Amino acid sequence: MKYKIDMHNHTTLSSQCSVLDVRDLIRLSKDAGMDAICVTEHNTMYGARRAVTIGAEMGFTVIAGQEIASASGDILAFGVEAEGLQGIPVPELCALAKERGGALIPAHPFRTNAFSLGDTAAEYAGCFAALEGMNGNCTDEQNRRAAEFAIKLGLPYIGGSDAHSIQMVAKYYTVFDTDSPIIDTRSLIIALKSGQFTAVKAGERSTV
Repeated sequence: MKYKIDMHNHTTLSSQCSVLDVRDLIRLSKDAGMDAICVTEHNTMYGARRAVTIGAEMGFTVIAGQEIASASGDILAFGVEAEGLQGIPVPELCALAKERGGALIPAHPFRTNAFSLGDTAAEYAGCFAALEGMNGNCTDEQNRRAAEFAIKLGLPYIGGSDAHSIQMVAKYYTVFDTDSPIIDTRSLIIALKSGQFTAVKAGERSTV
């Protein structure tokens, strides 16, 4: 079975940079054909946990994560439930994710107007489940470079809208090819570690 999941979204629940109401995010994502979305607020799990509850009330799967501003750049984290991780060195975050069975993904690695790991991601490639190769706030060139870099490192890459407004919802997503439903953080981590997925830009055909 195939699951369409937008892996990277921010809402007004916890991200001050966002003007996107979580209910609008859920409604528009559902209308766009997503099977689930990830809410990845900056440096906290609070909003994502609230979004999971609201999603359940609306009959839609929301998966909780966070975007951690590590010492070297922004990293999407799933299964790392701790608060106050902003500024954490990447090796410490990697150790924490391993201890808790989590998954880490460098966000927008070559976006120049954001806190991005860039080539530094290569130093820690062994602790990443994937790279974000398609991001809604990156240029085509920045996304191309990220995708090529992931391939060079032997990593798969995901797609995420990085939505902060209704205009940005469901622009990029990830199609998972899986035998098991993806219904929560744990099942998402299993699917990520399988590597059986591809990043997709809305309006373009998936190759899965």
